[in-house]
Amino acid sequence: MLRTFEPYVAELERLSRGHGRHRVAQFAPHLDGEAGRRLRGVVSIEELRRLGAFFTGEALAARVVQHVSEQAESYVDPACGCGDLLLAASARLPVRESLEDTLQQWNEQLIGRDLVPEFVRAARARLVLAALTRGARTTVQDTHPAELLTNIAVGDGLALRPKIGAAVLVNPPYGQVVAPADRTWTTGLTTEAAVFLDGLLDACAPGVQIAAVLPEVLRAGSRYGRFRSTVDRRLRVAVVEPAGMFDALTDVDVFVLAGTIGADAAVTRSTDWTGPVSGDRLQDVCDVRVGAVVANRDPHRGPWRLYIDARDLAGRAALWPARHRRFRGSVLDPPFVVVGRTNRPVRNGPRMNATVVLGDRPVAVENHLIALVPHDRTRTACDAIVAIVEAERASRFLDERLRCRHLTVRALRDVPR
Repeated sequence: MLRTFEPYVAELERLSRGHGRHRVAQFAPHLDGEAGRRLRGVVSIEELRRLGAFFTGEALAARVVQHVSEQAESYVDPACGCGDLLLAASARLPVRESLEDTLQQWNEQLIGRDLVPEFVRAARARLVLAALTRGARTTVQDTHPAELLTNIAVGDGLALRPKIGAAVLVNPPYGQVVAPADRTWTTGLTTEAAVFLDGLLDACAPGVQIAAVLPEVLRAGSRYGRFRSTVDRRLRVAVVEPAGMFDALTDVDVFVLAGTIGADAAVTRSTDWTGPVSGDRLQDVCDVRVGAVVANRDPHRGPWRLYIDARDLAGRAALWPARHRRFRGSVLDPPFVVVGRTNRPVRNGPRMNATVVLGDRPVAVENHLIALVPHDRTRTACDAIVAIVEAERASRFLDERLRCRHLTVRALRDVPR
């Protein structure tokens, strides 16, 4: 139980009793972001990550809901948290004069599950506030209206079995978990959001619509290619839409995935999730390779080699390597260009800063760097590569294609010239 969040939940429940004691203007913050702000104020970031408790917010929730049909018979959120996605869905539902009549009808169409009781209570109370904001008026004095929302309950959302006519809306937990043995697309630690979505696809009947907020790494990360393929086989994907930063306080980029469950889902290449590529590309003028040295794992054996890692770059336009280490793996002959592999969108300036590596002896490159090796092996070609990767056009392309922390070889190969 989240006892530190209990006072805010109790506050929501007091407000949602209505009876004319509160003005509707007081409700607005609680319908957009206040639950997340309060939670972050009383729960450590480590606990939030363990729970996967990062709430969607009004704007992103509305963006998700627009990708399912307005004719959906019901809206199901199997990881509802404090109810942001259900709130967005409720905006499509009619409001009757009586609050109680409104909530009884909403209860037939809004279904949610969460493992945290406080979140379920908050979701119910916030839906009551939404109905009051839209003009419903309470007529019963001796019961709490939130108690009418019985289909929003504590439980495992993957135990739900949505049928055709339902629209599933989900912002799954984003923590790291050990992949279950029956998920053949990965092993070891993996993103919980992928495991959750995979289970959800199994739980839904053909014809069910799904719209999900997912971490960007699932859209573009090279490790999740097999995950994308398994989704493609079961979901007729209609929308893959980058959505930028999750919110101002959460250091993760997300995207919206939407489609319809179907046994006849088209088997598409997972690269389609990142959009088509046309025209001249960086791969036309150079080979793109991740450095071969895994510094904390490779034994210091073999011949002595010149060696570079990310610390050697430090904003340099050109570098003559001076450090050495023993290494028996692949090395590169200068000149070539390196960029940092750990990388993310920036507000100003180029997303990538490139360094030309010079010299007359082979160089071992650490695997937090990506090497761009020109086909004609000249300094002039290296300077041209630097101009390509540091151009605004390249930054725009990567920001649309790849908003996770690590650049991929595939994305760099596709950078436009």
